[in-house]
Amino acid sequence: MKPNKRLLKKIVKKIEKDRSCWDQRTWHCGTTHCFAGHVSLEVLPKYPEIKKSEWMSDEGLIQRKEERYVNELCRKDDKTAATIDKLADELNSDRTGNFKENTAIIAAYHLGLDGKTARSLFVPSNTLPRLRKKISKIIGEPV
Repeated sequence: MKPNKRLLKKIVKKIEKDRSCWDQRTWHCGTTHCFAGHVSLEVLPKYPEIKKSEWMSDEGLIQRKEERYVNELCRKDDKTAATIDKLADELNSDRTGNFKENTAIIAAYHLGLDGKTARSLFVPSNTLPRLRKKISKIIGEPV
């Protein structure tokens, strides 16, 4: 897979613009998201038919949308399904609908990264300077 330079840079710029919307230690928590969470929200279809019920949290709504999207990707074609399965294996996921796993799969897929490279971006201890350095290395140019 080829790294998606545009999306990698876009997410870094979004985080830099408003650091209060980024917390690398949490996938989705209200209006705060990790790097993978920001990617997921950027590419996730809107699914207006999936409505938030009174018992569902914002995170639960995102989780339902992510689960549906991963399932749709797997039904798209054999090549996409194989890519998703490979990413799930590399990210140590079984695609059972685990919130963090679906977020990571979606982000890795759209960023054009293998599981090992994606994991290095998604670790909770990454700081913004560390993310910038890793992304610069991935895309071969400064971010």
